[in-house]
Parts: sequence; structure tokens; C-alpha cells
Amino acid sequence: MRSPDEIKLQSMMRMPYAPGEKDDLKPIIRFGGPAVTPVPTLTTTLPTPPTTTTNAPIPISNICFPKNTVITTDQGTLFIENIIPNYHTIDARRIVAVTKTVSMDKYLVCFEKDAIRLNYPSRKTTMSKDHKILYKGKWIESYKFLGKFRNVRATEYSGETLYNVLMDEHYAMNVNGLMCETLHPDNVISQLHKCTLGKEYKNNLITTMNDCMLKNDCASYKMIAQRLLY
Repeated sequence: MRSPDEIKLQSMMRMPYAPGEKDDLKPIIRFGGPAVTPVPTLTTTLPTPPTTTTNAPIPISNICFPKNTVITTDQGTLFIENIIPNYHTIDARRIVAVTKTVSMDKYLVCFEKDAIRLNYPSRKTTMSKDHKILYKGKWIESYKFLGKFRNVRATEYSGETLYNVLMDEHYAMNVNGLMCETLHPDNVISQLHKCTLGKEYKNNLITTMNDCMLKNDCASYKMIAQRLLY
């Protein structure tokens, strides 16, 4: 069972605004297409994203997808890790970045094909337990579907890199037919991406924030998050 401090930190990572402000998805989410539209065959889109090797630390987060998750863009469907910022778009809106994170969670949530209804999703889809999807007009964290749908299950998380899509606004994207939230521009991970104070400073910041997470140091994490926001 998670400690109260760990629960608080997990909540802070999800929080898109400054602590204490209301997180209301409805006014800022717009929809990227019908939720039940089947995802077409994977397409190959050029240019291809560059392959880079880096020893930079990877931040801890809790709203993301594993590699090879299929995203629908205006240019076609492709794996999330192959999305090229400022080239691929969703509803003619630019994709600012594809973020890379790891999670402290021990499991991800797997939705088998048709788990919720026909073609929702259109193929097996896995995501972090706090990622929200659209269901009956409401945005609901994926873990809340566990135990309520036969073909929604927890699957072990082994520490691999996870990905999310950052846009200029909080938006919705088609993920194998599921309508899922994009990363909020005010989320801590979004702010880390926007940090312009140099790689060394950014890497030290990520290392410090990860240490806060591992030590359940809520106060220090909150202080860093607020500095990034303001």
C-alpha cells in the first residue's frame, strides 16, 4: 500500500496547475475525431525522427504510453516514439514535443481490443494508470477501469521509457480508437521540456526531482514544480 506522501507526490505529478487550483479538463479539451473510428493500417511517414544516444537522466512521471503505441495524426498513424514535433499535427494543431519519462508505478493498464465497446480500443492499448481516457463524456483515469471490464487488466511495468504528446494546449488524441488526453502544457514534465537554462542545469533539475520522488520529499518537489511554473 502506498504511503500518504507517495500518494501526494503522485497527485502533484498529475496536477497541471499550481497546487490548489482546480483541474477541469472540460473547458480545455477538444476532440480529435470520433472515438469509435478504427485505426487504419500503419503508415510510413517521412522524414523519420533522428536516433540519439544520451546519458541524460529521464524524469519520473505518471501520465504516458509505452513504445509502439499507435497515434493518429493528420499525416497518418504511427508509433508515438516516431512522431516528429513541428512536422506531425493533430487536427491541424502542431505537436510541440514527444516527452520521455519513466514511472514509479509497478504496473500499467492494458485495454484489450474492444475492451470498453466495439473498436474502443481498436487494438490492444497499454498506458500508465493515471492517464485519462474519455468514457461516457467524462475523463477517467485508466486504473478506474480495472475490475469493471473483463478485458482491462494490470500488466507489470519493468522500467522501460514511456512517452506522451505535448501540444500548445491541452488536447485529445486518438490512440488506437481511444480518445486520450495529451500532456497538459502546465504539467511539470511540459515545463521541463520548455526549460531554456541549459542541458546541465536541466539534467541536475531532473536528477533532483527524481530524488524527491524516490524519497517522498513532497515539500522539495513542490518547490521545484512551482519554480518551473513561474
